[in-house]
Amino acid sequence: MVLRLLWGFRLVRYLVRRFMWRIRTKLLVSYLFIAVVPVVLLVLFFLLAGALLGGLVAGHMVSGEVQRAGDSLGALANAAMARLPLDDPRSRRCWARASSRRARSTRS
Repeated sequence: MVLRLLWGFRLVRYLVRRFMWRIRTKLLVSYLFIAVVPVVLLVLFFLLAGALLGGLVAGHMVSGEVQRAGDSLGALANAAMARLPLDDPRSRRCWARASSRRARSTRS
């Protein structure tokens, strides 16, 4: 009789531990899905948004710098062409090419 009570007590203790382990595991998993996963997703979302915004800003800065460099080179080319003698046939061809390019660039 005592042996059966002892075995019954051990069996109940084993079942309670096993049942509590299942509940604890389920609580941990639900905590992960409720608390940890949304935080990780939010962090990833903001990192992605920051990277995209940084790319847009960098693209805008590069295009502005390219525009400035083009303007500077255009001014330099105009200054160099202003020094060309007009009586030389090669310089007349150069002026004609430059004026036709200017006319095409203002149309578009």
